[in-house]
Amino acid sequence: MNPAIIASFTAGVTTIDQVETRLGKPAGAVRTPSGDQVIAYAVTRNEIYGNDRTPETGTALPKRHKMRYSTMLSFDAQGRWIRSWTRTDDLGDASPGALGNMGAGDIMRNIGG
Repeated sequence: MNPAIIASFTAGVTTIDQVETRLGKPAGAVRTPSGDQVIAYAVTRNEIYGNDRTPETGTALPKRHKMRYSTMLSFDAQGRWIRSWTRTDDLGDASPGALGNMGAGDIMRNIGG
């Protein structure tokens, strides 16, 4: 989500239609009992972890983590933007050589074909 686009919105003025024109169709939407609406956008990217460019063992590739960025935008009952907030989640190792949750039992099970 581009923070510059969200910064261009004006509380109480920008409409939900204007937001969707700029950001596209949201991943989800919920209407609250008071009539307000919250829409959500999410994107997942593989990124270099914490600017650590140390190569993954056995490769020249830097360590990467899968990151999810979620942005929620809240609108009043008339469909005017109120506020937004963003959450970042580190979903873990996304490096090509990552063994993930493989344990010794997984290795022993495959010995001998």
